Amino acid sequence: MMNDKEFEKAQASIMNKKAKLMKLRSDRAEACKKMSEIEQAIARTEKELLGEENDFIVLCGQKSQLLRERALQVGEEIEQAIRPQQPVDKLTILFLAANPQDTQKLALDK
Repeated sequence: MMNDKEFEKAQASIMNKKAKLMKLRSDRAEACKKMSEIEQAIARTEKELLGEENDFIVLCGQKSQLLRERALQVGEEIEQAIRPQQPVDKLTILFLAANPQDTQKLALDK
C-alpha cells in the first residue's frame, strides 16, 4: 500500500507530465500554424515567380522579334547601298602623274 508521500510524489509526477504534454501540444499547434503560414508564403512566392518568368519570356520574345526586324532592315539598307542607283554610260577618269626633276622623263602619254 502507498503512503501519503508516495501518493503525493506520484500525483506531482502525473501533474508535471500532463503540464508538459499540454505545453508540447500547444507548441505543436503553434508550429503547425507557422508551417501553414510558411507553406502559404511559398505558394505565393512560387506564383509570383511563375508570373515574372512568364513576363520575362514574353519580353525576350519581343526583344528577339525587334532584333530580327532591325537585322532585316539593316540588310535592306546594305542592299540599297551597294546597288547602283543609276546605270553608268560614260566614265571619266582623271589621271595625274609627276616625276621629280632630276629623274628621266616618264612617257606617260604613250
